[in-house]
Amino acid sequence: AHRRYRRTMVEPLIEHRLLKRLRVAELKELLEQRGLSTEGIKDELVTRLEEARSAEEGGGAEPAVGTPAAEGEDAPAVEVPVDEGAPADAAPAQVEDVLEASPTIDPAATNDSEVFEPGDPAGAEGGEPGPAQEIMPDAADVDTVASEPVSLPSAAPLPPVSSAKLDRARARIQANRHDLDAWEVIFTDAQTRGVPEGRSLFEEVLAAHPTASRVWRAYAEAEIAGDTGGNRDDEAVKAIFSRCLLSCPSAILWRSYTKYMEKTNDAATEEGVQAIKAAFEYTVDTVGEDVESGPLWLDYVTFLKAADPAHACPDAKAEQAESARMQEVRRAYQRAISVPTNSIDALYREYDAFEHGISAALAKPLLAEVKPQVDVARAALKERKKLHDQLVVGGLAGPPATSKDDKSPDAQAKAWRAMIAWERSNPQKLAPNTEAGETAHPQLVARVALAYDQALMSLWNFPDIWLEFAAWQESIDHEEAKAVLQRARDALPDCLLVHLAAADLVEARGDAAAAAA
Repeated sequence: AHRRYRRTMVEPLIEHRLLKRLRVAELKELLEQRGLSTEGIKDELVTRLEEARSAEEGGGAEPAVGTPAAEGEDAPAVEVPVDEGAPADAAPAQVEDVLEASPTIDPAATNDSEVFEPGDPAGAEGGEPGPAQEIMPDAADVDTVASEPVSLPSAAPLPPVSSAKLDRARARIQANRHDLDAWEVIFTDAQTRGVPEGRSLFEEVLAAHPTASRVWRAYAEAEIAGDTGGNRDDEAVKAIFSRCLLSCPSAILWRSYTKYMEKTNDAATEEGVQAIKAAFEYTVDTVGEDVESGPLWLDYVTFLKAADPAHACPDAKAEQAESARMQEVRRAYQRAISVPTNSIDALYREYDAFEHGISAALAKPLLAEVKPQVDVARAALKERKKLHDQLVVGGLAGPPATSKDDKSPDAQAKAWRAMIAWERSNPQKLAPNTEAGETAHPQLVARVALAYDQALMSLWNFPDIWLEFAAWQESIDHEEAKAVLQRARDALPDCLLVHLAAADLVEARGDAAAAAA
């Protein structure tokens, strides 16, 4: 029952166009929950799930990306130079499925209609937050990326925003669509204006940089903050998250999502607790291996410890609910302290206090069991953090070009390769369960895949990164390798090298017809 509830609460944020981003195991789980066949290759699973979802939604195919959903629909309010090679799976489609937020709290009923506390250091994206620290955007700490401009479901089309500064930036972009500094000017202006005035500017930047997690985060937080009167459009917030989360595996962005879910769901009800819990579970499954995920893990265990046991574990018998909740808290802590994050010491201190608070006698053997892996994770953190400090996660997507700037696309490609090589070296010596048929530890696979996906948020113009990702995936899962190369073909439709690599991959498996296609 809990698994089905989790699907009901979380799956709506996955747009049809993003189903192919799910892994085979995730697709099979969603099909199994519907009582459908899980046989076949990944493409067949995606098609089967798309058909089932369309039927659940009342039938009818989803409108094609960039086309009106109905006659007479307003065209995008802003037309800008769009990078023709922008990843197809990252460009936003018309929003059909939005985040289901179960019981929503009326912002007017609270003293604070924003998710994020004022006064936080803007752009503190890597550090561990203090007791009251949340995430706020900062105009000086920005990197951007893209998506097709669409009219938000609940917002009337706005006229293009113009100023001398914006006009100069647009003129530079017209001359060179990869002028990242010019895009930065537009993004900073959007942050300054907020919503509703800045919406068209956010969309303008995202039209050319669809996987810029920092832009998406700033956009979401602007909508969460609301207009000058403090009025928040929750449908607009949900639409933004549904458009960007799976394309942008940034722990910072996903934490904005979990904060929003906590703010807008009633934790005094079972439905509200389950909605928040599902959001956290989905989030840590997606980005929980990120070095910046420590604050997410701290939020998650804090939520679990505060939740009503009967609401957190509705499948448990009444007399066993508290014990079941404690087990979930313990599992969350043990998962969290296995990841080299900036918060590992805080997490371990909390876990120590948690176990001693239950039983001092039992705490000793439980802590002794996990202490070795915590020490290994701590040792790995130093190098991991050093490498990560050189990276821009979710930055502007520029083409390969020689530059001495350490934030340039070429410099970032070099830095990401160093990070990926380190992750692939398995510094924590995570051993696969060979008896279960594993060729690599699932945590290692998730960590390396996450590093590649994060790199490609800003490096999707680099075919060699795509090919390296696909080659690594082929050693793990052939279907996932095919999916990576399909994403590469969508991102770089004119790159012959990518098309040949995709053909070679399927031909090597004996599918000559697919290779020819």
